Amino acid sequence: MSMVDVSSIRMTFRAKAFILLIALFFIFGLVVDRSFISFSIALIVFIACVRGYVALALGAVMRFGIDIPSPIAIDGSYVDVDIAIRNNMFVPVAFLEISIDYSPFIKLAKGSKALLLFIPSKSYIVVKLRFLARVGTHYIGPLNAVVRDPLGLFRSIDVSIGCRGYVKVFPKVSEAEVRKLLLYTRASGLVRSRQRGSGVEFHSLREYREGDDMRRIDWKHFSALQRLFVKDMERETMSYIVFVVDATKDMLSGVYGYTPLDHCSRIVASIARYLALRGDNTMLTIYSEAGLIHTQRFVKGVKGFNVISSILSSIDFSKYVEKNAKYSRSSAITVAINSVISSMPRERVLVFIFTSSGDESYKEALLRNIEKLKTMKCDIYVVMPIITAFEVKGLEPWQQAIYRIKVFDDMKRELEFVKKLRRYGVNVVATGPKHIPQTVISIVEQYRT
Repeated sequence: MSMVDVSSIRMTFRAKAFILLIALFFIFGLVVDRSFISFSIALIVFIACVRGYVALALGAVMRFGIDIPSPIAIDGSYVDVDIAIRNNMFVPVAFLEISIDYSPFIKLAKGSKALLLFIPSKSYIVVKLRFLARVGTHYIGPLNAVVRDPLGLFRSIDVSIGCRGYVKVFPKVSEAEVRKLLLYTRASGLVRSRQRGSGVEFHSLREYREGDDMRRIDWKHFSALQRLFVKDMERETMSYIVFVVDATKDMLSGVYGYTPLDHCSRIVASIARYLALRGDNTMLTIYSEAGLIHTQRFVKGVKGFNVISSILSSIDFSKYVEKNAKYSRSSAITVAINSVISSMPRERVLVFIFTSSGDESYKEALLRNIEKLKTMKCDIYVVMPIITAFEVKGLEPWQQAIYRIKVFDDMKRELEFVKKLRRYGVNVVATGPKHIPQTVISIVEQYRT
């Protein structure tokens, strides 16, 4: 067992009072009755033994085996985290105060983060926690432990035991929503993904023009009509679509699970799933004060959806609590757009920037970067989910009444920001989160044709 520093064990006020009582007994023994001296010595031995036990228990705690799993979950589901605490020593730990550290951006639905445990020697216990998952990567652990004796005379300093585990949460994609988008585009006649060009499937027949490839002449029509006709073949049109997602702290304001970032993550994942079925090339860039995560290049089809889903689940919320943020919100979007420009293909690109309102400096930075993208012949749309009072969820009725007042003020601010952007000629999609996927898909399909 590793040696425990003397300063690691501290007396409580109860111990100080107990020592004062021993001193009174000792003085009383010297003056009145010497039998009290023996009693005082016995109490001194007792308090030394109690302190020795706390030191042994602390040594055992520092040798604990802590198993914190790293589960995978889907946004909006419940995820169970079972933390195993193993006492590998022969010393039982009678009074162990445990505090479990976890990300403030994930909600504990069942269980307690503060526990008082008794762990026998050579045994283990399992602490069960249940969290309500939200998109991103959230840390669980380590454990902060304090050892004390049953009488409360001594307690150890806080010691950190175990390592961090991570809960990785993927965005929720509703297959029903994807099918709804497919039906909508087909019913509205927006789906026209094939155009004339090089290919193997027949598209149409037209009269021969000078310079046409002789191999495409339809000789059957020539023999029947004595005129030259050429076959036009089909080629599949693929769009290049970029999603730029604002993951700064401003996007985390609101009810847990229904913040702008939560909505945007689900929206981007659903749209990416639809575009994967259409065979488009997609790229995702996420910016925050903590840095930049992105796909680095365009990825086609289902692979693109898988990469985007993985990137969304990699938003590391532990960096949000660090004191020294790497970027401000204005500089973060500039870094993100520069990264997008460096990966641009020669084809025209459709860019969707998912964000929320901000101060004047952020507005100016957003406008500068939009102009920068326009010089690259990109089509840019700023997407802002407007959370209305009717979409307030996860609160008690009295909490909803209070929150609706806040939502009304936030909505006024968001709409004012939208008006400012539109005055500068920026295309803005500002509507409720439920209607954004359909609106964005309409833009994509019209752009495709």
